[in-house]
Amino acid sequence: MRRLCALAFVLLLAGNVPAQKKPASSGLPSEATVNSFMRRMFGWDKSLNWAVASIRPSEIPGMAEVTVAVGGPQNLTRFYVSADGRHAVVGDVIAFGADPFKPAREALERKAKGAASGPADAPVTIWEFSDLQCPHCKAIQPTLQRLLTDLPDTRLVFEEFPLPMHE
Repeated sequence: MRRLCALAFVLLLAGNVPAQKKPASSGLPSEATVNSFMRRMFGWDKSLNWAVASIRPSEIPGMAEVTVAVGGPQNLTRFYVSADGRHAVVGDVIAFGADPFKPAREALERKAKGAASGPADAPVTIWEFSDLQCPHCKAIQPTLQRLLTDLPDTRLVFEEFPLPMHE
């Protein structure tokens, strides 16, 4: 965990480090450039290993999204690289604006058609995506019931979402 925190901190500072190479003509950095960056920033720690998981255009125009597995496939770190290859930004892209969750809410309202309880015009809607064979999904039920009791003007929409290992 310390390594991931250090990685995030150093990547934050990386914007002050000149780029090793120009980005590829597609506007995306090459895997070689990302590896050079990682070696320059973290090469001092010989026990640290990484693998570039993906390099793709991001939702932010003019930025590339780079995902690196640090120390194993479960420890993914994401950062964004400017089109000129001179700056890296650490963090998640989140929705912004007066109603940042509107697109997600509208998509759920269009696509989620599962069993529902509560008023259709409730100010709060909870969409539960659950697997009927999953013990962890079952464990959330007391919490959901308490929420629905404490917030009577709430709608619950249940969507069956079976895990791949269940029939």
